[in-house]
Amino acid sequence: MDTARYVNQRQVSADPPMTVIELSGEIDAQTAPAIWKSLAPLPGHDVVVDLSGITFISLTGLDLLLALCADERPGATRRLAAPPRCVRRIIELTSTYAELLCWPTLAEARGVR
Repeated sequence: MDTARYVNQRQVSADPPMTVIELSGEIDAQTAPAIWKSLAPLPGHDVVVDLSGITFISLTGLDLLLALCADERPGATRRLAAPPRCVRRIIELTSTYAELLCWPTLAEARGVR
């Protein structure tokens, strides 16, 4: 599977360092393993995942987001930004707000220290 169409990762100038990962398309049982593989190993600094390009997410996709947010490292956070309606809906249905660090916009997620 060509994950380049689903994942775009870029380093952002910030202090401390930050990586922004843009996900797009569908995150489901077919795409999640390849997406996760392309993300690993996660950097040891702050990571913001821009979800604005997601068009569909399954429970497998939600598991990927939960695993990403659970990968806390000392001094580093994992944040989700700009979840579209489909992502917000699955979070609501599964009551997983507490496990996910989620902000309405990319700018807000990047500004959190």
